[in-house]
Amino acid sequence: MKLVYILKWFPKASETFVLDEILAHQKAGVSMTIFSLLHSPDSVHQDYLQEVRYPIQYTPEGSLEEKAEWIALRCGGATHIHSHFAASATTVADLVSQKTDIPFTFTAYARDIFHQTVLAQDLADKLGRARFCLTVSQYNYKYLLSLNAQASIRVLHTGLALERFPFRPLPRERFVLGVGRLVPKKGFASLVQACPAQYPLHIIGDGPERHKLQGANLHGFLPRITAYAWICRTALLVLPCCIAPDGDRDGIPTVLSEGMAAGTPVLATRVVGIPEFCNNLVEPNDPAQLSHAIEQMMQCPPTQESLWLGRRWIETHCDVDKQMIAFRSLL
Repeated sequence: MKLVYILKWFPKASETFVLDEILAHQKAGVSMTIFSLLHSPDSVHQDYLQEVRYPIQYTPEGSLEEKAEWIALRCGGATHIHSHFAASATTVADLVSQKTDIPFTFTAYARDIFHQTVLAQDLADKLGRARFCLTVSQYNYKYLLSLNAQASIRVLHTGLALERFPFRPLPRERFVLGVGRLVPKKGFASLVQACPAQYPLHIIGDGPERHKLQGANLHGFLPRITAYAWICRTALLVLPCCIAPDGDRDGIPTVLSEGMAAGTPVLATRVVGIPEFCNNLVEPNDPAQLSHAIEQMMQCPPTQESLWLGRRWIETHCDVDKQMIAFRSLL
């Protein structure tokens, strides 16, 4: 088996799940070449990026058609093409597949299928031509199937390299933590408004909404292992996700899985696929309800036994090594 991965850009600091997946294939001894359509826009990267040994080729500037032609000439011997996100990378994967007769698959997440700029017919056509599509939640599965009822779609939750994320028992420090890009769909403005004054609020991440988060302790982007250390310290991890005005939304935030893996109490919103993971839920964009729930969970945290059950659920459903074995078995 020789895989080709086509990505919009690699590496991307926030797309930790892509890096985990690539390293899982590498650990299993799978042959792969990575093609990136663009150079990374990030100035900082994850601290284990250097473990990647696969060749990474960056396409020349040009149209998506031209990039596909360039890749098609360089994937001889490949047996399968996979792309992440249903937008430009999958457009190119589809074109390369048509030029080479190498089958392709893709993973669909959130913005790439729900944003107001997504053309439903274009996405339906990609679903029809792909060997199959992976997506991260039943919520997404139902929506994608509504676009193309004949498509082969499978749910594969976002994976974690669990050896990097050990369980840390209670007790914890009495502060509230948010982790994620500072963009509207993360809902951090609601969290700043909702967080009771007696609990310090720390937010890890960066983005255009930073100026709206006055009153929180903002730490900017941190390497994933450093951010995980914060997750293991906090008494409560809050994910106040919502659907943004432009339709953008989360699939399953990776930090949700990380929090459950750590044994950290997690409070989230009843939106997209999050209820498939988390039982402690409030409605999105409701600071009063969120504030009440924060107070309740800080005063009466989940039991250690229930947190262990959360860890076991992640081990069963989100172990990236097992997931990539399952993925390769379908090819």
